[in-house]
Amino acid sequence: MISGTGRSGTNITKAIFAKHSRVAALPFEYRIVVDPGGILDFYHSFVHAWSPFVADKKIKELEKFLLTKARLDENIHAEGLRIKEKDPTGRKITPPSYHGWELEKWIPGYSDYVSELIEQLTGFKYRGRWPGTDSFSEDNRMYFSDLYNPEKLKTVLGHFINNLTQSILRHQKKELYADDNTWNILYADTLLDMLPHARLIHIIRDPRDVVASFVKQNWCPDNLHHAIKYYQSIIQRWLSIEQSLKKDQYLNIKFEEMIRKPEDIVREMCRFSNLEFQTNMIRIDLSKSNTGRWKNDFSATEIKTIESELHEEISQLGYHF
Repeated sequence: MISGTGRSGTNITKAIFAKHSRVAALPFEYRIVVDPGGILDFYHSFVHAWSPFVADKKIKELEKFLLTKARLDENIHAEGLRIKEKDPTGRKITPPSYHGWELEKWIPGYSDYVSELIEQLTGFKYRGRWPGTDSFSEDNRMYFSDLYNPEKLKTVLGHFINNLTQSILRHQKKELYADDNTWNILYADTLLDMLPHARLIHIIRDPRDVVASFVKQNWCPDNLHHAIKYYQSIIQRWLSIEQSLKKDQYLNIKFEEMIRKPEDIVREMCRFSNLEFQTNMIRIDLSKSNTGRWKNDFSATEIKTIESELHEEISQLGYHF
């Protein structure tokens, strides 16, 4: 797993691994594990807030969340393209959620794996309703699941993720999968329990550069103070989780070190991943990495603000003022 705070160099890192003859990767983040409504959201809701009604709601929500990403709805997709043409930034009106996702194309058998998971999670179904049942449901069926032991639930959900991974590997005729869902670091402890053979490579970038990139993203606040808080909350969450991880489960890599001495760093990542180094992995253009962009993107006053508010994080991550 390749992860970071966002805007930290995870896409470049995945591109490096994808050049390896044994490594499979997807050209996008499939996001069904980390996003609201996905696997981790389901796990935490189920473990910490179970009731028969929660079971009914959360299993149905998970089923819908996963299956709506399986194939394109041509009408919705066409409308999304029209919206993007009128407003490429999506700030005035957003395109349909997960516009363009068609996971069945990239993960053969995806829908079958989803159906298998939902069947495993559902003890039985019965005709009924409760006050929170979806409006105007006809012949509604309630989904019931007993309270799962957390370790058993991790095993079930981990098996589903492994099924998807194995499908990707078979499809691409590769042996190892490089996953780059950005915010894996926020759930690293749970994910590494679900996937005990996985390893996490955390790409660290100078917080000032991350904030400089954040303020230009559609999914981040463009207000400087808000962007600083956004970053601070993510990195502090990681620093807290990091304390609970075993040292052989994760590797911290500084993005700037990767740019400065790519072969040394790629060799280090290969050793950690039990991969032999291949020369073509470093045949990649790193000239547009924008390291040190904060010096040009911000005024002296803004830099002073960032360094004051992120003083602790900058120091903890080993950067200098």
